[in-house]
Amino acid sequence: MVIKKNKHIRERGIKIEAHYYIHVNGEPPDGNPDFSSVGAGAGPLQYRPKHYVPIQAAVHDGTNTEGYRCVYRPEMQFSVFDLKDVKYEDKSGKKYDLIQPLPEKPVLGEDFNFHYFILKDDLPVLEPFGPSRELVFALGDQEVKVEYDECKGFKFRLEDLDKIFTEDILALRLYQRGDEVNVLWEYIWAEISVELKDKGVIVKPSYPYTFIDTFPSMPSLTAILKPEGLSGDVSWELKVEYRRQNRKDIAFYPRSGPAILPYNIPWDIGKMFKEVDEIRGGKATIIWKYKNMTSEDYVFYIRGNNPTWNEVEKLLDNSANFVELDLDLVKAMVKLESNGGTQFNVAGKLGSDEEKNIKYTPNRGHVPNNNKDWGWGMMQINDPVGDPNNAQLLWDWKMNVLEGIKIIRQKEEMAKAYFDAIKRNYPQSPDPPKYTPPGTDTELSALEAAIITLYNGASVTKWLLAKSGKKEKQYSSAWEYDPEDSSWTYIPNKYNYLQRVILKFEEGIE
Repeated sequence: MVIKKNKHIRERGIKIEAHYYIHVNGEPPDGNPDFSSVGAGAGPLQYRPKHYVPIQAAVHDGTNTEGYRCVYRPEMQFSVFDLKDVKYEDKSGKKYDLIQPLPEKPVLGEDFNFHYFILKDDLPVLEPFGPSRELVFALGDQEVKVEYDECKGFKFRLEDLDKIFTEDILALRLYQRGDEVNVLWEYIWAEISVELKDKGVIVKPSYPYTFIDTFPSMPSLTAILKPEGLSGDVSWELKVEYRRQNRKDIAFYPRSGPAILPYNIPWDIGKMFKEVDEIRGGKATIIWKYKNMTSEDYVFYIRGNNPTWNEVEKLLDNSANFVELDLDLVKAMVKLESNGGTQFNVAGKLGSDEEKNIKYTPNRGHVPNNNKDWGWGMMQINDPVGDPNNAQLLWDWKMNVLEGIKIIRQKEEMAKAYFDAIKRNYPQSPDPPKYTPPGTDTELSALEAAIITLYNGASVTKWLLAKSGKKEKQYSSAWEYDPEDSSWTYIPNKYNYLQRVILKFEEGIE
């Protein structure tokens, strides 16, 4: 083909088994270049073009077994082989086809007998620039040179395999010597399994739990396939799901699609979660694909550790700035909502049934005979200001608290809007009075009482003339105004929430 200037992609199909040589000839097509008889010189150059141009050829780097480096050479070589037949013969003489294997796998004995049939090009290989690229079969550390065109047999003996135990011999491989990383064919005996580590410690099947820490950040997980010593790429994906009443959360990671890594390189799951900046827990399933194998059998569980109250207070001190609501009242609300400052349940048992085994799963409030008003986490969020399906609110305690602060600010605006609407509809109305909940000694402003109550649910709703002065709008509060005698009355909501918050406040927040 003619090579044009600049970069141009040309595709050539490879149809037959043969040895191929790529040259760039420094002679135009109209010069009828022909090096079939007159090459660049004697010896290895005899069948190479006289006017060759060095090209970058990919060469396996022996010092770095993971990859190749490109070096300038007079040609790039590759071969296409046709491996017709590989059979394993056991001691009884029974043969197993390893090219198209049946579900029944052979059991390796003390000797390993193989028969194979491989075809090559009729023309001999040109003398290479550099070491010979012999085809070899390898089992463990032992290699057997391939001979072509006839049904050959070869044997590996256990005593010759450098004291490798039978269970450690993982695969029969075919490759060119000097290019071992480019495995041309491989038959795997070993059962492939996942090894999951958390901070370098193996997660055991007897305790398949990992924990979100109190920062919060995801556990420092890595996954790799075992046994060691195999080649090729592995596709990794993690499915995380959490299913409880009113929740059917499911997500796949990485978000952009499966991670593709060499077999012996661990997949850093913890790093992946940091990059996507997500905190997610529940049932986790590792999905891996290697060659013609796929598995979704490895399951573990991500649970959560609760922060200390000091950590919660530090976040509130830095984030919860309100004009009308005292910060210590907000802390009392958090204490009440979270049952003492817990994002995750401390009661119950660990287990796979997330409806029954709730320990270290998100703290969920329950309203009897009401399947809608579920609250989750530190601030018992059931109506987020933004995304109502944001699963991170269940597992990230800081996000949960900050969402609660957003909601309190929202309730503050609602409380102010109600008082403004009363004044707009009844200009002669007096300001609402202060209020002390029964059984407490804490006097609150009317606005404080309304904000706290609204966080848990309004006790008063009224249609009043809106700010535009043209239409009525529904407003919510905890205060009832009677225009006949110009009086205000605080109305507790059905959960008597304000009194419970103030009792918690008076207990002290330490």
